[in-house]
Amino acid sequence: MSQALTKPITFDEFIEWYPNDNKWYELHRGVFFEMPPPTGEHEKVIAFLSRKLSDTNSNNVCDGYPTRLTAPCP
Repeated sequence: MSQALTKPITFDEFIEWYPNDNKWYELHRGVFFEMPPPTGEHEKVIAFLSRKLSDTNSNNVCDGYPTRLTAPCP
């Protein structure tokens, strides 16, 4: 029995692939994984940090980040 090996993807390929389907994905060592949504206390922390980061960076946001959080431009 043989197993098909897949070529690891690069970060640029991950960004290009990243779908707009309201799900979370992470890239680990060239392999992407769908992540479950935060629940309970984690959800409260994510909501709090999202609000704080959004307020702080509302005038300094770059397009193309594959997260729901805003990020400062490099």
